[in-house]
Amino acid sequence: MTWIASAATLRGDRATNQDQLIVVDGAAAVLDGATSWLHTYDGPDPRDGGWYARTLGQALTGRLPGHGTPLADILADAIAHVRDTHGLRPGESPYSTATIARWDTERADLLVLGDRGPALERARSAGHTNRRRAVRSRA
Repeated sequence: MTWIASAATLRGDRATNQDQLIVVDGAAAVLDGATSWLHTYDGPDPRDGGWYARTLGQALTGRLPGHGTPLADILADAIAHVRDTHGLRPGESPYSTATIARWDTERADLLVLGDRGPALERARSAGHTNRRRAVRSRA
């Protein structure tokens, strides 16, 4: 099963959504596209943060969950693929934050790139209540 959806609380001032949600068996990712440069691409699909989040999301979909491969390597490979396929250059291209979760019956892995931290909720078991906590990054 694979789901790809645009997701955001508000659309903002753009015609397209800048956020992307990807869900595959055993993994999920949230991408928040951003653009710090003026739009200069005149192709059929504007290369803004929304375009980048959608394009990176498609690249991640084929690589996740990727058990046995570090999430940082999966994300780096997807970023390199998008960069090379579309001729993107640092400082002149859109970018995205990324939060990726991967799980199986034994463990869960998290990767955060940027300022979008995940919140974890432990499943209820006998004698325990649900607890939600924010995950703080290590610098």
